[in-house]
Amino acid sequence: MNSDFAEFDFKSQNGLDVDITPPGEWMLANLGIDLAAPEFRELPPCKRAEYRAVKNWLTKYKPKRDASNLEKVKGYLEAFHHLCEVEDWKRAGKILLTRLNTPTKEQLHNHLNTWGYYQEQADIYDRLLEKINEKFNNRNFIWDSNWLELGSFINIILTGLGNSYLCIREYEKALVYYQQRLTLARNTRDRKGEGWVLANIALAYKYIGNYNQAINCLQQSLDIVKEIEDRQGEAACLRNLGLVYIDIGNYSDASKYLQESLVISQAISNSHGEAGSLIGLGNICRLRGEYITATEHYQSGLKIAQNIGYGQLECVALGNLSNVCFSQGNYAQSIDYRQQQLTSTKRIGDRKGEGNAFGYLGIAYDSEGEYDRAIESHQQHLVIAEEIGDFEGQGTALCNWGCALFQLEKYSEAEQYVLRALEISQKIGDRSGEAYAFRNLAGIYQKLGNSFLTLEYCDRALSISTELGIPLAKECQELKKRLLTEQT
Repeated sequence: MNSDFAEFDFKSQNGLDVDITPPGEWMLANLGIDLAAPEFRELPPCKRAEYRAVKNWLTKYKPKRDASNLEKVKGYLEAFHHLCEVEDWKRAGKILLTRLNTPTKEQLHNHLNTWGYYQEQADIYDRLLEKINEKFNNRNFIWDSNWLELGSFINIILTGLGNSYLCIREYEKALVYYQQRLTLARNTRDRKGEGWVLANIALAYKYIGNYNQAINCLQQSLDIVKEIEDRQGEAACLRNLGLVYIDIGNYSDASKYLQESLVISQAISNSHGEAGSLIGLGNICRLRGEYITATEHYQSGLKIAQNIGYGQLECVALGNLSNVCFSQGNYAQSIDYRQQQLTSTKRIGDRKGEGNAFGYLGIAYDSEGEYDRAIESHQQHLVIAEEIGDFEGQGTALCNWGCALFQLEKYSEAEQYVLRALEISQKIGDRSGEAYAFRNLAGIYQKLGNSFLTLEYCDRALSISTELGIPLAKECQELKKRLLTEQT
């Protein structure tokens, strides 16, 4: 989707302190909104009121200096919604395409994702999707060159909806929208769009655990971006290939792809890609036990993320630094990084990330023997997960809460929490969560002296974890061996 009007040149302001958005008067002129012009004077009063609201939000709204990123762009977002009320989709689209005065210079709609404002971004796509549904009775969108005002929004909507479902782990729904975007790209011979959406499809397959399909889609994407000489796309494909190979334990190929991605990102000054590749390389080092090098990569990625205001990646880097410290048994430092991550997630409004940070913080407190603080953290995780409808998070929080109660030797109470976690995991099809719940129940029943249930739940945990190929399988094998030895 391309803008057909000039972008505001922030550099021409001669060092003056300007907002994160272009001046409202400038934006109003580029939208072609002049309430004194006949076009607007002759509008019905209700529509004229909407355009007056657009003008007021763009020119009169002034965020405080310490305002959040969302508050800083509130004037533009409110103007967008008022334009939607009068179905002025072309001008509404120009609002979304406005580049902001940030290090990354991203368009407004993309920046909402970078900052972690997923719900606000989803609200925008929903408004546009509502208009599309007025033209079509189903969601099998077909390209029509006569759309003019509406057709140019399709790429943003389909990709955005796919990304939104990806963030909340509804991968099958994400694939539906990505596949529609892929069909559109191919029908319109949009090779760049085809390459990028194939990479998104690969990401969904990666999260599902279908690594062969993920690699296949990424290879297709890589061929396309090389063909059209899209260096940024090439770096992204290589980076994602590296991340997939990490998942399947092929660290050699993973390192090769991530190094190639890093070189390209640095050559084209793509800070996002550079930070992402560094963090990926840090993951490989951490998994290999090379903690010093892992820390160096994470800290480099963190510095870049902070410099460009990339809140999401900053949180990822802080979380991984916490993981390195945790792996080394340095729980105090792990907690410090996790608290920094928690602060960052709150700042960018990432509620899911905030909940997860509380969960990991609780695990660190548990390892420090601070079980009451661990329970407080898991309780916070549960509250947030329930507020945002994160069922996987609810199961995780309940299971971890049960573990802390187990350490306090409150076995019957721990049993109730883990059983609730098991119920949720089974309901949503979270096989990994189900395996951990069974393993924890086995430990609880062992303390309660019920050898029959101990062995039964150990077997269930072993079966699922072996099927999934996760490290828990080894722990379950060792527990089962001990149990059988004790019985003989």
